[in-house]
Amino acid sequence: MRFTPGQPVWSVANFQELKAIYVDSPDEGGRDFWDKLADQFDGASDGAIQLFAEIFLTNMLPLSSLLGRTKIGYLRRVLEMMEEPVAVPDDVVAATAVGAFHGGPGFNFGRYSQLWLLINFGLHLHTLSPAELTEIGEDPLAFRAALAAVKTPNQPMQRGALRYLAFPKFFLSIVNPVHRRLIRDTFVSYLPRQVSDDVDADLFEINRAFEQEQLGPVDFYQEPWEPMWKPPKPPKGKGFGISARDDDVDEELDDENDSSVTEFSIVDPDQELADSLHVDLDWLARCTDLLRDRPQLIFYGPPGTGKTYIAKTLARHLAGPDNVTIVQFHPAYSYEDFFEGFRPTPRSEGQVGFELKPGPMRRLTDRARTHPDQLFVLVVDEINRGNLAKIFGELYFLLEYRDEAIDLMYSTDNAEPFTLPRNVVIISRDDHHGPLDRPRRHRHAPPLRIHSAAPSAGAHENFS
Repeated sequence: MRFTPGQPVWSVANFQELKAIYVDSPDEGGRDFWDKLADQFDGASDGAIQLFAEIFLTNMLPLSSLLGRTKIGYLRRVLEMMEEPVAVPDDVVAATAVGAFHGGPGFNFGRYSQLWLLINFGLHLHTLSPAELTEIGEDPLAFRAALAAVKTPNQPMQRGALRYLAFPKFFLSIVNPVHRRLIRDTFVSYLPRQVSDDVDADLFEINRAFEQEQLGPVDFYQEPWEPMWKPPKPPKGKGFGISARDDDVDEELDDENDSSVTEFSIVDPDQELADSLHVDLDWLARCTDLLRDRPQLIFYGPPGTGKTYIAKTLARHLAGPDNVTIVQFHPAYSYEDFFEGFRPTPRSEGQVGFELKPGPMRRLTDRARTHPDQLFVLVVDEINRGNLAKIFGELYFLLEYRDEAIDLMYSTDNAEPFTLPRNVVIISRDDHHGPLDRPRRHRHAPPLRIHSAAPSAGAHENFS
């Protein structure tokens, strides 16, 4: 979709400029996507920046996991980098209100490479003859072949999304290559011919047969179809892994047969650790099992029973010292101290302004997103002294529902909803002066698992 029809925005010169400043000069400093982009576009032409915004629209358009206002906010943020910004047309605004599939974290983490692929594909199109361009505009298989000619980066989900955008009546809105093959193999009886090596062509005919039978469109991710083809989730074992799903797929698939997934693990304790903590190994193993089941755990018991020491030592054993953050709650501790809030910042000429600053929890979650294969642990000392509703705010909901997303208290209109990464666990301690044989749920923390820190005294765990 063009913002300024009739203007030569999709020119080879603009594509070459984008390749030089974005693809060939990557910013690998681990900074925020927008900070990198601002530096890369410093001095860029308006045509190249507008082309990038229109390519960005191609990347976001089919995503139902981004709100329309979020998509438009991102586009405007890019266009504002132009010397003479253009407006987002009304038809584009309307088109962004809908989506075809849930992109999930894969599309967020892989955005840089996805845009890189789209730029390379645009350059490739400029090398084709008018006859070849006409053919790929009319033939879905010719379009697929032209896209396959661009070897890097791989980005299978972006390739699937682009094929769907170009020919939605032929390519299904199933961008996970593993899922496409599973669906084809499950419903192969609907093929009026022998199965072929072309999964897309097979799915097209299977879907057409389904629509004729059901008298309308079929969503293979809905009942009763999904349970027929989708394998059950693997049983919980010693690792806490992320399974391959339509909304959370490993973006580093080497080919369409590769179903590898990004994993992190919660390792088992050993006898050496148990001896250093003066606790039974079976009790310590029970703690890690509780964390695998639900990634929040509270140690409770009278003062002086070693709860803080156990929490810190266990956290460092599970995640390593560099991936552990320790905070202490108290009555004055707030959401702004814990997650993020506006803080005074010196400005020029002695003036003071306010800037949104991340707290320890925000910094930890940002690192966890950057390293999804590693475990990160937040240790909360004296959790009973803090007002949890005040400290966690809307994050409290995410302790229970890790797969959900919410708008943050200080988020802007164009900010993406926040999710709590699955590779973040919380271990805390709570002074409890009651009988050790009567474990209880902390009155402020229903999503947290509670476990006594004095196993030798015969205490029991309370399963929430």
